[in-house]
Amino acid sequence: MEIHPIGKIISPYRSNFGIPRQSGLITCAQSAIELTASEEHKMALRGLEEYSHIWILFQFHKLKRSTWKPLVQPPRLGGKRK
Repeated sequence: MEIHPIGKIISPYRSNFGIPRQSGLITCAQSAIELTASEEHKMALRGLEEYSHIWILFQFHKLKRSTWKPLVQPPRLGGKRK
Protein backbone atom coordinates (compact mmCIF):
# COMPACT_ATOMS: atom_id res chain seq x y z
CA MET A 1 0.00 0.00 0.00
CA GLU A 2 1.31 3.42 -0.88
CA ILE A 3 0.41 6.33 1.40
CA HIS A 4 0.72 9.98 0.42
CA PRO A 5 0.62 12.52 3.27
CA ILE A 6 -1.98 15.28 3.15
CA GLY A 7 -0.78 17.11 6.25
CA LYS A 8 1.26 17.04 9.41
CA ILE A 9 0.79 17.33 13.15
CA ILE A 10 2.20 20.43 14.84
CA SER A 11 3.10 19.70 18.48
CA PRO A 12 5.03 21.55 21.19
CA TYR A 13 6.85 18.29 22.05
CA ARG A 14 10.22 17.70 20.39
CA SER A 15 11.15 14.49 22.22
CA ASN A 16 9.15 11.41 23.17
CA PHE A 17 10.49 11.68 26.74
CA GLY A 18 8.99 15.16 27.15
CA ILE A 19 5.39 14.10 26.52
CA PRO A 20 3.27 13.80 29.70
CA ARG A 21 1.68 10.39 30.31
CA GLN A 22 -1.74 11.97 30.82
CA SER A 23 -1.58 14.73 28.25
CA GLY A 24 -5.32 15.43 28.63
CA LEU A 25 -4.53 17.03 31.99
CA ILE A 26 -2.10 19.54 30.43
CA THR A 27 -4.44 22.09 28.83
CA CYS A 28 -1.72 24.55 27.85
CA ALA A 29 0.00 22.05 25.53
CA GLN A 30 -2.15 21.85 22.42
CA SER A 31 -1.40 20.34 19.04
CA ALA A 32 -2.92 20.94 15.63
CA ILE A 33 -3.22 19.18 12.29
CA GLU A 34 -1.99 21.25 9.37
CA LEU A 35 -3.42 20.04 6.05
CA THR A 36 -1.72 20.55 2.71
CA ALA A 37 -3.70 22.94 0.52
CA SER A 38 -4.61 21.42 -2.83
CA GLU A 39 -7.82 21.32 -4.82
CA GLU A 40 -8.08 17.53 -4.41
CA HIS A 41 -7.77 17.79 -0.64
CA LYS A 42 -10.32 20.60 -0.42
CA MET A 43 -12.93 18.43 -2.13
CA ALA A 44 -12.16 15.43 0.09
CA LEU A 45 -12.51 17.52 3.27
CA ARG A 46 -15.67 19.37 2.24
CA GLY A 47 -18.23 19.29 5.09
CA LEU A 48 -15.72 18.09 7.70
CA GLU A 49 -16.71 20.93 10.06
CA GLU A 50 -20.12 19.26 10.54
CA TYR A 51 -18.57 16.38 12.50
CA SER A 52 -17.37 16.26 16.10
CA HIS A 53 -14.81 13.45 15.61
CA ILE A 54 -12.58 12.17 12.80
CA TRP A 55 -10.21 9.22 12.39
CA ILE A 56 -6.56 10.15 11.86
CA LEU A 57 -4.22 7.61 10.23
CA PHE A 58 -0.55 8.39 10.73
CA GLN A 59 2.89 7.02 10.09
CA PHE A 60 6.06 7.58 12.11
CA HIS A 61 8.43 8.80 9.40
CA LYS A 62 11.55 9.76 11.35
CA LEU A 63 12.69 6.37 12.60
CA LYS A 64 16.41 6.29 13.30
CA ARG A 65 16.77 2.63 12.37
CA SER A 66 15.53 0.52 9.49
CA THR A 67 14.33 -2.44 11.57
CA TRP A 68 11.38 -2.57 13.94
CA LYS A 69 11.80 -3.79 17.53
CA PRO A 70 8.64 -4.92 19.35
CA LEU A 71 10.04 -4.22 22.84
CA VAL A 72 10.38 -0.68 24.13
CA GLN A 73 11.83 0.93 27.24
CA PRO A 74 9.01 2.90 28.92
CA PRO A 75 10.23 6.17 30.50
CA ARG A 76 8.19 5.58 33.68
CA LEU A 77 10.31 2.51 34.46
CA GLY A 78 13.49 4.57 34.22
CA GLY A 79 14.16 3.33 30.68
CA LYS A 80 16.07 0.30 31.98
CA ARG A 81 13.45 -2.48 31.60
CA LYS A 82 11.83 -3.65 28.38
